[in-house]
Amino acid sequence: MKKLYAYFACISLICFISSCKKQEVSSTDFFDEAAIHTDDQARFSTDIDAIANDVNIALEMTPGFSGKTASILGSVCDATIIADTVSNPRSITITYNGTGCLTNRKRTGMIKITMDANTRWKNPGAEINVSFINLRITRLKDNKDMVFNGKFRFTNVSGELISDLASVSNVTHTILSDDIDIIFDNGKEWSWKTARKRVYRQDNGIVIFTTGTQSGGGIIGIGDWGNTRAGQPFLTQILLPLESREDCNFRVVRGKIEIILTDRLYATGNLGRDETGSPISCPGANSYWLELTWRDPTGTRCVLRLPYE
Repeated sequence: MKKLYAYFACISLICFISSCKKQEVSSTDFFDEAAIHTDDQARFSTDIDAIANDVNIALEMTPGFSGKTASILGSVCDATIIADTVSNPRSITITYNGTGCLTNRKRTGMIKITMDANTRWKNPGAEINVSFINLRITRLKDNKDMVFNGKFRFTNVSGELISDLASVSNVTHTILSDDIDIIFDNGKEWSWKTARKRVYRQDNGIVIFTTGTQSGGGIIGIGDWGNTRAGQPFLTQILLPLESREDCNFRVVRGKIEIILTDRLYATGNLGRDETGSPISCPGANSYWLELTWRDPTGTRCVLRLPYE
């Protein structure tokens, strides 16, 4: 089995192309707000999902947590993992050492996983708490940081382990947090929230479908919400599941999102595209592109196309 880790490097944004002319101030504001927040949202999504993968690796390699003989999905190349299976609650501490062994980012800080001593992760409904402790993630292409602190609740809704997919139809996890403190590279600090469901299946390797589970104001399928680095409320709705596949190095091969910034901007993003915005199959060593479209206050259709790995 290939390392599941690679999937979570799925959205590292590099540059953008626009079909929206930036002539009026209002159009420029909308364009810049969409570009900056889409980049922040992509980084957040990538980093949170990468940590979720590390959590799965740590849990499944520790029989005292998983409830089964150790099964290693992969490894965490930039961290040490220490498990305490004696205390109650039990704990696993992952300490990131910033070695830069990943090609697109480096990480320092810790996460701590805690679980009641009577719980086993393989059981349906099993819950764990995951705390981010001064977790600094630096994007290497521009050395921009995001620093995370906060607590998450992971639930194994279906039971069983990801390594059981050869014998079970799917494994379903949820990830919830209403208190993720983020310090952006411009020094602004805001709280974000997340509510996601991830379904793991087997189809020529592992396939992962990610959806949002929060609803409010007549909107369903919300995955993330909070304030942008400019202090404006936002939410991100997952319109079509984000699908990542092992046979495409765990990149997101298709999916559709909508980003709502306050009540002023509704931007729709389609993943799994080429640089012209057309759907493509796995591009090999080349990048997928995300196409984000919206209409500015003048009614002009605006387009951002952003490569992701």
